[in-house]
This record gives sequence, structure tokens and C-alpha cells, in this order.
Amino acid sequence: MVMLGAPIYRALHNFQSKRYWALGACRVQRGGHPWYAHVMMIDIGAKPKTARSATARAFVAMAPPTRDAILQGAVPKGNVFEAARIAALLAAKRVPDLIPHCHPIALVGMEVACSFAPDGVQIVVTVRAEDRTGAEMEALTAAAIAALTVYDMCKATDPAMVIRDVCLLEKSGGKSGHWSANRSS
Repeated sequence: MVMLGAPIYRALHNFQSKRYWALGACRVQRGGHPWYAHVMMIDIGAKPKTARSATARAFVAMAPPTRDAILQGAVPKGNVFEAARIAALLAAKRVPDLIPHCHPIALVGMEVACSFAPDGVQIVVTVRAEDRTGAEMEALTAAAIAALTVYDMCKATDPAMVIRDVCLLEKSGGKSGHWSANRSS
């Protein structure tokens, strides 16, 4: 049996008495009024499987010498773009393990394009799937993880890099059809 000190025991008891957890829902007392938060995964079982795709982007802003080192293949850890592509592919396959409400989907294809800009590196990921739900989260996660990989590969020379503009560019398929960031702005 583990003996808890009085302050730890009081904190744990206080936590348990104010919060009641049960099958994805919790009830928290705040100011004498109950506050309910209900979290659930959407049932997609009745939806038909359709072809879906999503394209997302991420940008890593960096100093010109860091960009030049990537361009010249002089980063000590190796080929930055290839590592970013592999990381994006692995990330897209693991989205349900990272984001609680994401269903596993059948990915049928994926492209990862890394390109240079004057002030950094742009990553564009397109994911294709045949399933009952969209591929937006897979594309966004893949782009973000690819950007984090670029950061990891270059952080020794440029710790001031900034990951920005992680966004959905386009999606298609399913009931909602086609959407593009260009048309909505």
C-alpha cells in the first residue's frame, strides 16, 4: 500500500470529489453550477465509402544560411527533404493514435512536396483515401510533422526557425464535396 502525504492526499481527494468521470463524459462543479462536457466519436458507419482527398501546407521560416545548407546538402543529419517526406508518410498513418476523434482511414496515396522559398521551406502534402470520412486531419498532421522534422534536422544551426501557416488548402469527396481555401477567402 502506498502512503500519501497529507497535502497530496487532500489534493487527490479534492480532485476526485469535484470531478466525476464516466465513459467519455465528465461533470465538473464550478461555482455551484454543474458544467457538462461530453466528448464522443461520430458514428460514420452508415456513410458510404467514397474517394476523398485533402491538401495541406506548412511553412518553416529560417535564416538564409540554414536554407542554403539544406539546398547544398550540408546539414549534418542528412537529407532534410527526404527525412521530412518519410516523417509525413509515417504521421499520416498514425493520426488516430494522436488525435482522439479521428477514425482510422484507408489511405490509398500520398504526395509530399518540399520546396524552397526565399525565407524558408514550404511543405505541401496531398493525401488520398477511400473511406467514410475525410482525409483533412491526415494531410494537416503530415504537413505539421514534416515541418517539425525540418526543424529537428536544422535546429543545431538555427534554433530561431518558426513553423507557421499550417493550414488546409483543399479537400474533396464525401457529402460536402469540394472546398478550396482560394475560393473561401
